[in-house]
Amino acid sequence: MSDRNNLNYLQRKAIDSYLEKVVRTGDDGHCEYTVSGESDEAVAKRFNCTANNVAYIREMVYGKLRPAVTRFVAEEAVRKLERRVADLEAMVRELDETLLRVVNNELTPVQQTFDLKAAE
Repeated sequence: MSDRNNLNYLQRKAIDSYLEKVVRTGDDGHCEYTVSGESDEAVAKRFNCTANNVAYIREMVYGKLRPAVTRFVAEEAVRKLERRVADLEAMVRELDETLLRVVNNELTPVQQTFDLKAAE
């Protein structure tokens, strides 16, 4: 590929064929690289062109890249999940204790009946 800025049809087709293997478009219309370490820059290096060339082809065929999840957003999502898990654990403990009381109260007369029959 002689000129890094201008790609001919075969060069664009080769890049598109490669992107087809490493890019996935989501339901929201955004795409993402599915192979670790791949990016517009990495693909450009592979095909000896510019990242802008790759980005143009990727956007035309697969859409814009999904916005990156920042560390702050990820940490906030983890905190929310931790709170939900703690709430669910508390609800399960309460349900377990309630169920245990119900089972014990219902089994007590049954056990007494068996105890009376065994004593006879």
